[in-house]
Amino acid sequence: MFSPRPSPAWTPGFRRLAGYFGLFGTAVLLSGCAPTPVHRDRQYSTVSSQWDDATHARLLDQRIQLGDTRTMVYVALGMPLVAPTLTDDQPPRERWEYLVFETDPSFPLAPAKGQPPPSLVSSPAQPAIRAVTTNNVVFPPIGGPDARMLAVEFGPDDRVVAWTLYPDSHDGSIDPNFMEISMPPSPRVSSTSH
Repeated sequence: MFSPRPSPAWTPGFRRLAGYFGLFGTAVLLSGCAPTPVHRDRQYSTVSSQWDDATHARLLDQRIQLGDTRTMVYVALGMPLVAPTLTDDQPPRERWEYLVFETDPSFPLAPAKGQPPPSLVSSPAQPAIRAVTTNNVVFPPIGGPDARMLAVEFGPDDRVVAWTLYPDSHDGSIDPNFMEISMPPSPRVSSTSH
């Protein structure tokens, strides 16, 4: 007669362990595929080869400043969270928005209990900011209490004229498109072609 063969006692534990390795492998794969400043620098090497060493190092450290070009911001921070838009300013500014998890200078603390943190705005005294964007983060999950928004605005000459760091108004419910692998088209071009 046929009797069922008992399964080894280690099978459930082995399956659980294999599942953990599968998750770890997926995380490593995703982090390896996520675009980084170095990959974006290689992508735009014909332009980036013209930058001086200090500028190159600053952008690879994810630090942008007033006067940077669209290509410089893309190399440093990657794709904006949503498609770039034009502001109502005269002349209009092109606005890129990023979800960020770490900045230098640090995000300012709330002035009083229950009030939202203030925004941090670029100025001649604070022309640069370093930001770790969603393009370069696999963990922690998107959004959350440590997330902030960074808006970068470009003038008519496609150079940064202002940046603003402000509280995340999306409540962590953001689903960025990680598949974009090139600089976004300028909304100025599409608005003038109509």
